[in-house]
Amino acid sequence: MKKILTSFLLMVMIVGCVQQGPTEAEKPEEPPVVEQPEKPVEQEKPEETKYVKKIDENKDWVIVEKTEVLDLYSTEEEKIFRKMLSDLVSTHSDDFTNWYNTIYTPNPEITLFSINIDSKDADTVNKYIKELYESKQTEVGHQYLSYKCFFNDSILSIVVKEGSFIPGSDWKGSKFVYNFDITNGNLISNTNLIDRYSLSIDDIKDKLLDFYASKGSTVSCDKAETEEEQNYCFTEPNHIKQDNLERYVLFVENNDLYFMGFLNNPLYFGNSIKIKIS
Repeated sequence: MKKILTSFLLMVMIVGCVQQGPTEAEKPEEPPVVEQPEKPVEQEKPEETKYVKKIDENKDWVIVEKTEVLDLYSTEEEKIFRKMLSDLVSTHSDDFTNWYNTIYTPNPEITLFSINIDSKDADTVNKYIKELYESKQTEVGHQYLSYKCFFNDSILSIVVKEGSFIPGSDWKGSKFVYNFDITNGNLISNTNLIDRYSLSIDDIKDKLLDFYASKGSTVSCDKAETEEEQNYCFTEPNHIKQDNLERYVLFVENNDLYFMGFLNNPLYFGNSIKIKIS
């Protein structure tokens, strides 16, 4: 009897141990692991350029005050000459270079413009441009005064072309540039400008020589001997120095630095050429 009772108790204990934990089927399913999306890394916003104060905040950086056509001649000879001038307008390159190269025009204009920057340098430039404009009201010959401007991230470049010509005679004129730092209103010298682009005088010379060579010109005009060399020679690289750098036209367009060089070509009227150096 004791053996039967002992066996029965042992079976109950075994069954009890088995029932203590749930079977595999009875185990509750673990909740699925939900991957948490990573927080996007906030990118630093580029710092906005703070521009210098304008004289008139509602107007552009360069303001056209007025434009005139000074027709100082009206003879029959003049009318014939006007037709000739139409054939001397530069048309072989981009709009800016064509404008830069064209001197004789059938209807020369003088434009009074001002720099819309509230600074001492801008005020000085505006006074000079006004004096230049007024002087052309009384000078002999066909007068012209115009400009092209380029707005960049921190630099405003204004290229100016001015001069005069007399039909059947000679012409005189000049081209120059104003580069303004539009964060402070100060003029930028060519020396400072090339420093901003980490360029040296030698760097500029090398870039110009490479450009001229790409156009098939390898001889400077002061060393050209044959007619072929003289027809396709270049200037500038051998003459650029630190003490004369300011007389060259360097300007910024689309944040790239350009140099107005000269490449002789008998096929074109006007041989100044726009060369990217940055």
